[in-house]
Amino acid sequence: MSGHLINTLRGEYDEDAEKFNATVESILSAVEDREMARSAKLDASMSSPASRLKVAETLGGPLSSHDLSKLSVLCNEVFGAIVTPSSETAPSSNFSNVDIDGLSQLCSMLEVHIEQAASIDLITDVHELLQRNKKQNANTSVGGRSALVEEWLEGLSNPRSSSVGPGVLRYLILRNGLEAATILLQIIMTPNIDRRIISEDSIEGVVSLLRHHLTRNVGPTLNNTGHLITVKEKKSPSKLTMSAKKRRRSSDGEGTTDQRLIKELKKVYKPIVTSVPQLLILMETMEKLVYKIQVEDSLVLTLSSTALSVFGIEPVLAYQNYIHLFHVASIGVLTAISRRFPQHRSVLIEDIFPVLLHAPIAKKSQCSFPIAFTPDSLMSPQRSKTKSTVKNSSARSTNRKRRRSSISSLEGEEEPSNVHAISVLILSLIQSCVVFPTYENEDIDSGKETEN
Repeated sequence: MSGHLINTLRGEYDEDAEKFNATVESILSAVEDREMARSAKLDASMSSPASRLKVAETLGGPLSSHDLSKLSVLCNEVFGAIVTPSSETAPSSNFSNVDIDGLSQLCSMLEVHIEQAASIDLITDVHELLQRNKKQNANTSVGGRSALVEEWLEGLSNPRSSSVGPGVLRYLILRNGLEAATILLQIIMTPNIDRRIISEDSIEGVVSLLRHHLTRNVGPTLNNTGHLITVKEKKSPSKLTMSAKKRRRSSDGEGTTDQRLIKELKKVYKPIVTSVPQLLILMETMEKLVYKIQVEDSLVLTLSSTALSVFGIEPVLAYQNYIHLFHVASIGVLTAISRRFPQHRSVLIEDIFPVLLHAPIAKKSQCSFPIAFTPDSLMSPQRSKTKSTVKNSSARSTNRKRRRSSISSLEGEEEPSNVHAISVLILSLIQSCVVFPTYENEDIDSGKETEN
């Protein structure tokens, strides 16, 4: 029976290993076929809209969206069994079973997608588009500007469109780059992976993409401050972490806010918001990477400053649901850094103080973490029973208190039931400094010998 079980497990292992090898080989073969088709200049076969969209999906790198989807499925099979970042449990077959040459070639292709996506700035692209049109056609009407942006984003909302606009192509590059970054990190974190696959430059490229997309695209979108970005600010993403309220106030004071530009930028915000789930997955994967891989100090500091910039985002009402997810992901990354790299804890605490100056502390949308324990839940059973008896004997008094509480709620004086995200961050950083006691085997064995 045991021999039959061993043979069964061995067969399943060989089958899984063959699946990983076959998938990677099929992707590399498809890339080679596409390169041969391009070199042969098969322009005639690319006349249909479906063919043009297929070519658009491969822009930004040699891999197509279908290739990236197959790789994502393999990554989910590997990391689906890893529940916690510190867990060592993993399937018996993973990317470590793939030939090292083919895996290195695949990682190089993923890096190309990441590098191309790190240069995508959709909001600035719209600014440049409208400025060029204004210089060429000074008398362009409002309807002409709107049609220009819609043409730039043609094919985004209507997949059956006969053409694909330049903005949609750049969005596809960004989307593929975010997915490629997550796949590359998961390959690097694969148990028993060849050390030659792990590269500091690859991880640095992923962090650069994360920082760029968060500060240049997602941040202004959630804040609705994309109209305040100028082309000159393209190389200074740190300005985007400024409080949205202060930026709107300064803009209103100068009288330079263009309501028509705000209306046009809302069309660009839609595709940027659709990339938020991929960005959150990338941040969660980066948290696991911090626990598993030793990285350079400069990269750790860049990652921590990027995660802290999330707390300066003041989303408008339409995007308030996303800010809690970003807070959870950022707290996870910062807590992992504090736990994994104790030498950076003092720097991390110092970086929090400037964030407190610009963070929207008074906003209710920032207080989205519920309190798990209240004073009543921490009472002893006897005291809780006594309090219950008092409540039953003084129902009128309780009703009067509830009426006063409801009146105070209408006046804006609510009892705090949630805490601010920064408070949760500070508590998480404190908990990350806790060192749990460990017992060595030698001490345990010596204790048993003494007892005997």
